[in-house]
Amino acid sequence: GSYLNHKKGTLDLTLVATIGVGGFIGASLSGYITAFFSDKTLEIFFLCFAIFALVRLFFSVPQGRVQKEVAKPVLLLIGAFIGLMSTTIGVGGSIILIPVLVGFLHVELKKAVSAGLFFVIFSSVAGVISHTLSGHVDFASGVIIGIASLVGVYLGIHLKDSVEAKLQKRLLVAFYIMVVIYLSKRVLF
Repeated sequence: GSYLNHKKGTLDLTLVATIGVGGFIGASLSGYITAFFSDKTLEIFFLCFAIFALVRLFFSVPQGRVQKEVAKPVLLLIGAFIGLMSTTIGVGGSIILIPVLVGFLHVELKKAVSAGLFFVIFSSVAGVISHTLSGHVDFASGVIIGIASLVGVYLGIHLKDSVEAKLQKRLLVAFYIMVVIYLSKRVLF
């Protein structure tokens, strides 16, 4: 997916490489951090981040704003925090990174989605290593989900470029709403 995004010109390698390295560092610690929390606590963390992502994306700045320039050490820290938190709760990180890029750094939505996909490479590799060392990985399920994801990513990349940014934002907001509803039901009931 990142290769296809790069070919289409929607992947800002300079921005996301720095965030990705930070994500790798943060995600490397996630297996050890996860061991300290119950499943219920991790679900509550996930719910909080999903609500944050929904609010940040819903109230993000309008398209066309100038992308903010951020120093590389700050991008590295953003990546490390997102890598640590997202991989601790069991997601690759794009669910948190996209609203941060769009809402705070004014990155175009299509570029933010491409950056989120690229970030997942870094955080997922480090997360798998960390969680394997901690004994938290179900490899059989992971392989099945991974293969299905490859098909979904391939289709998603092609759909992303044929959908207007407004519709894409609405679809993302709808996705985050479904995640928040599902997690709220699991946490509260």
